[in-house]
Amino acid sequence: MSYLSKIRTLNDLRPTEATTPHRQKQIMNLILRAGFWTTPIVVDKNSDVIMDGHHRYQCAQALGFHSIPVIEMCYTTVRVEARRMGFDVSPSEIYRRAISGDLYPPKTTRHIFPREIEPCNVPLSALREPEWNKRCVMVWQSTQQCNARSMEAAE
Repeated sequence: MSYLSKIRTLNDLRPTEATTPHRQKQIMNLILRAGFWTTPIVVDKNSDVIMDGHHRYQCAQALGFHSIPVIEMCYTTVRVEARRMGFDVSPSEIYRRAISGDLYPPKTTRHIFPREIEPCNVPLSALREPEWNKRCVMVWQSTQQCNARSMEAAE
């Protein structure tokens, strides 16, 4: 079974963890070398809190993207563990940090998803277009490609 996902505006998403410049640079180089966005960011569908993909989110901002592919999930089906001792990583604390801007240190949370997140293949040029996310929905296929289809055609 594939996840139904979509393209979301960066401004709608809420980070909960800081990132490291060195790792962000590594990921940015991978993204630019591929020429496609290949791994969707996972967000909580009820709050737009980023569960997985903080470095990719920061890369998208640095590259001037308007939107990025996301998979929406919910904390009722996703487990979360602390990677660092002494941190509360309950969903309520994660929400609090997202709203307040009091970010966890890098790599504090580990989200465990019900199934593997399948890759996508979205041209980087499309992510710079402000209207692209309004026209498309994304379905991650088991072929490890993402197929964009017009929302009007789906109606």
